[in-house]
Amino acid sequence: MVVAEIDDLGDVATAAVRELLEQFRREVLASIVGTQEPFVATYRQLLAEIDAYLTSLHAGMVRALGEQLERAAEAGDADALDELRGSSLDLRSYVGVSPELVRASAEYVADLVTGVTDETRARLTREVRLAALGGRTTTDLIERIGRTLNDRGVFRTLAERAEAIARTETARIRNTAHYQQSVELAGRYPGMRKQWVHAVSAPGATGHQRRMSRPNHVALAARTAGEPIPVDESFSLGGGITARFPHDPLLPASESVNCRCRVAVIAPEPVGTQQRGQPAGSAIGPSLDVTVKGKLGKAVNDAISAIESVHGDGPLYQIPVKPSSAKSWHGLFRYRQSMSKSRAVDINISRAGDYPHLTMAHEFGHYLDFAGFGDVAAGLQGEMMSRRPDLLPERLRGLASAWADAVRESKALKMLEDMRQGPSRITIQGTSGNYDFPIDKAYLRYMTSAHEVWARSYAQYIAIRSGNAAMLRELDVTRTRERSAMVSYSGQWEDDDFAPIAAAFDALFREMGWIA
Repeated sequence: MVVAEIDDLGDVATAAVRELLEQFRREVLASIVGTQEPFVATYRQLLAEIDAYLTSLHAGMVRALGEQLERAAEAGDADALDELRGSSLDLRSYVGVSPELVRASAEYVADLVTGVTDETRARLTREVRLAALGGRTTTDLIERIGRTLNDRGVFRTLAERAEAIARTETARIRNTAHYQQSVELAGRYPGMRKQWVHAVSAPGATGHQRRMSRPNHVALAARTAGEPIPVDESFSLGGGITARFPHDPLLPASESVNCRCRVAVIAPEPVGTQQRGQPAGSAIGPSLDVTVKGKLGKAVNDAISAIESVHGDGPLYQIPVKPSSAKSWHGLFRYRQSMSKSRAVDINISRAGDYPHLTMAHEFGHYLDFAGFGDVAAGLQGEMMSRRPDLLPERLRGLASAWADAVRESKALKMLEDMRQGPSRITIQGTSGNYDFPIDKAYLRYMTSAHEVWARSYAQYIAIRSGNAAMLRELDVTRTRERSAMVSYSGQWEDDDFAPIAAAFDALFREMGWIA
């Protein structure tokens, strides 16, 4: 993660707020222009309309900022984990974002928004009443409150305060979530340290941003870059002011409003690759003729490099990897099967897919399942090993069965099997009533099929063992989406649930001679 990403979240939040403010400005000005003069006879109706617009503005800002706060909390939680990827730490059973944190932050921001809209209501009410008492014209009133969000007046003050709330509070909850995750990890791994990271270290920092930087924040970042402090200690900002992290709620506004700093966590030991074997056998690359270009091609090749960093293979023949414009699937492995000859045809990766790295590993997993074991068992030529592990030599059969057992015993697959064998519809109780959902039994049969489970688990195995950052992010995104779904057809495993499956892959591939 880089500091610029904190600005990205702040930019999204302020853009959402500014759009609402612009709509409010247009509504207020339209009502003023449409009000008959003199104002003394009609100002009460004008104030009622402005009050309705402010009520709508308040609701819109609370809703928009609430959505961004949830994203910022998830980003802060992921930051701490991303900073430790590739270390020797076991990150499988980490604690996710606290719902209570998000809820408390949303309530606090709602109070801030209420304060801003109440102050705006008071200022607009005062200007309208003065216009009525003083006999001012429509033009005079508009000039007093401002024509745009940038003109000196009520709208400009409203915009500045609302945008400061958006940017400051998204950064605050991101750093708070990061700190909570760091504390949880430090409880398991003594010696965890942290440092204050200042915004000027981010790519693209402007001259204005550097000039507006707080000198004590710059000095603190420089000091802790060389000497990180324990996670449970507080940073000293000078003048007796301390903070657990940037935007700590205990900090005065002068140290947090519009601050762009972040906290970073450092493993208690030098960062290195996960403890695993070295790839052996033949390299993966020559078995794939990649014709995918551009951004998608980069993702495909990155995934292939991740596979090669984990294991080699036997004598696979070359097949093409091609792009596709399909929107109904992310990836597709094709093979041709006949009585006399069976052969893999190609791998297709959709440009519309959300997870190109995982998809490439998933489809290569199908190819490996189809052709990778044929050199050790003639009966598997043209057949998926996951479907027919009984055709493997005895020395491999037990290891393949161990993988299948680990999968069957996993919580994720048991949940899918329970849904497949359960009722065809389920009722879920919601806050505003009960919701009835059909269960897609055909999809569940596909999701629990041996070859599909092999490919999904293989892709997750490569992500975890390679430590590839893009693959791990995609893995976290797909799992997060499944957790939040009303009916979850969970396709991937939580880290602790997957550990026995990864160990089974290690043992099988080591016996195959693909890992040394």
